[in-house]
Amino acid sequence: MEATPDVFGGPHVTPGGPSLITDGTWLWRADPVHYAAHYPLRFDPELVAFVRAHDYMPPEVDLTDELYEQIDEYFGCTG
Repeated sequence: MEATPDVFGGPHVTPGGPSLITDGTWLWRADPVHYAAHYPLRFDPELVAFVRAHDYMPPEVDLTDELYEQIDEYFGCTG
């Protein structure tokens, strides 16, 4: 639950900022949710379309070994 400072220099910190969130297709850190709530950001149109197509509800994520392996590979945790 590391708190991360606001990268734009604002007064807020994001509890659990480096934590990962996924909907099974996209993977992101928790802190962009904070920035989306506090700043006028633009997001990838493909991501916005995906979110809207799912009525803003995240689908069930199947926590498979393959998903964990992909996350480890992304962060260089494979050995």
